[in-house]
Amino acid sequence: MTADARQDPSDVSPETAPPLGPRAEPGGTLARLAVCVLATALVGLLAVQVWRSLDWPLVQDPPLMHYLGWRMTEGDVPYRDFYDMNFPGTLLLHWGIVKYLGPGDAAWRGFNLAWLALTMLAAGAYLRRLGWVVALGGALLIAVLHLEAGPLHAGQRDFLMIALLLASAHFVARYCERGCQGLAPLAVAGLVAGACATIKPMAVLFWAGLGLFAAFAARRQRRGFWTPLLTVAGAGMVPVAAAVVWLAAIGALPAFCDILFNYLLPLYGREGRLTLTDLADRSVSVRIFLVLLALSVVPYVRMLAARRMDARRGLLLLGLGYGLVHYVLQGKGWIYHQAPQTAFACLLAVSAWRQDGQNPPAARRWQLSAAMAVVLLTGAFGLRTYSDYPVRLQREKVAQLMQDISPRLRAGQTVQVLDTTQGGLDALLRLKVRQPTIFIYDFHFYLQPNQPYIQRLRQRFLEQLTANPPQIIVLFKETWPLRVYERVKRFPALAEYLDTQYEVAVERDDYRLMVRRTGPAEAGGGPQGRE
Repeated sequence: MTADARQDPSDVSPETAPPLGPRAEPGGTLARLAVCVLATALVGLLAVQVWRSLDWPLVQDPPLMHYLGWRMTEGDVPYRDFYDMNFPGTLLLHWGIVKYLGPGDAAWRGFNLAWLALTMLAAGAYLRRLGWVVALGGALLIAVLHLEAGPLHAGQRDFLMIALLLASAHFVARYCERGCQGLAPLAVAGLVAGACATIKPMAVLFWAGLGLFAAFAARRQRRGFWTPLLTVAGAGMVPVAAAVVWLAAIGALPAFCDILFNYLLPLYGREGRLTLTDLADRSVSVRIFLVLLALSVVPYVRMLAARRMDARRGLLLLGLGYGLVHYVLQGKGWIYHQAPQTAFACLLAVSAWRQDGQNPPAARRWQLSAAMAVVLLTGAFGLRTYSDYPVRLQREKVAQLMQDISPRLRAGQTVQVLDTTQGGLDALLRLKVRQPTIFIYDFHFYLQPNQPYIQRLRQRFLEQLTANPPQIIVLFKETWPLRVYERVKRFPALAEYLDTQYEVAVERDDYRLMVRRTGPAEAGGGPQGRE
């Protein structure tokens, strides 16, 4: 018997399987046609989405992190010289973009599209063993859904994690497919997963899951349990340890630990949490996720019941479970937190049917067609309802703020913005203006204000504000979680300071620009009139 005759049918992909006649595969031609048409339509939709996204500006969280990256290029030490809860990997990424690509919209858009291409490559590489059509379908689904979500999702940390999650899972799958021989793929998987954890700490859960998956796979092959587990864990510690060493070397480690253990974990993590019902009903994207998931339920249940689950599909289930935990643990209900779970749902939907002949190739193609049709309809609906109004509004707001600040500011003077993601830091980044305090936004002053730690933050803010009074303070109306100007009344000392030391010079729909009151010796120091 030849090697080809002994080949396990489960190893035959749709592209290498012998052609079947019309009688053996009824509807096969129509199924192929459906896949081709839908794939072509998705490629066309993706091209239109990319074209429409080219002028997306920095919005939401990226301007904040770009501002921190610029401060780092100016020699500031993260966490010590500015108070922020983003992890080191995120800050280093934005520092590199600002330093080597520039802080502008075009540089950021180019980076985001390049990372999207990398994510598509990671998805395609992961699904390649299931066939080129499946690989292409999975990559297209992830890309179309990401761009359909709009500019607020561009470059979000949760999106950036997808490529790293898929890459680490791919190398664990390679280890399993090689009969659990050789630890090099596990070392690479651990390195990538550890790097992902420096962007958002929830990735530690996926990292641990990969180690356990590899360990149990090795046990089934009658190999050691602890060696693969420790390989993934040890390799992942390399980027984490590198981040810690870097923070220690620049003098940022004590401040980082203070933020992590005294603020981020005990206070911020509990603030603004939604119920599970609210989390499940936040947007249309959740419903799309559920539809994609439903497409894979029956075939995956069959695989589990027959004990024919291969490593790649098993890791997709692990990724889906992690994505759900990733979303629920953060608890804020922000749509971009769903990026990992949606990505794994896409790959599950296109990879669901078994490749062992139990289901005819036509059935597999119809499954793939259904998943692509769901995403195509979602993306087409997004194009139909697309409006660049939010983009133009954000641009106009930042431009207006810059015009309001520039004539009132002399060289060397500072501006304090009481804002989070509404454009204040974007304007300061473009004007290259520093703030007089380490606090780049103000929402943490209103989270659990009776907590001793928050009281200490308030005191520190006022001390720095009074020691180095800024020429201008910009109070934004819309900032999470209290979207009103009156939030400052919950910080009585700050409200009193603003009333006595500053006057409103400009009143806009979105912000109030306040300038420092002039004393007798400072009369005529600059335009102070109300507009």
